[in-house]
Amino acid sequence: MIDLFMDVRPPKKTNSTTQPAHVAGKSGVTLMSQGKAIHVAPSQVRSVAEKFAKLAKKMGNTNDDEAFANDMEETIYAALQDTEEKQKKSRR
Repeated sequence: MIDLFMDVRPPKKTNSTTQPAHVAGKSGVTLMSQGKAIHVAPSQVRSVAEKFAKLAKKMGNTNDDEAFANDMEETIYAALQDTEEKQKKSRR
């Protein structure tokens, strides 16, 4: 079983145009796996999701590593957007 804990960091103010619009300005997430913290920038989410998917397949937790990676990526981006919306509401 893959044990993940996500810590979604608040967005930093930036004028970066190198990232896709739906993740620009977000500083990333910290994934905890087996007691190790891995900070992932939004531009690296897909790459990390694919690595976790390969690990999950190797451990027998999934048969479809592509679907696993897609689900993980969507979950992380949803968490980033949810956190950003909560922060905007708390600033009002």
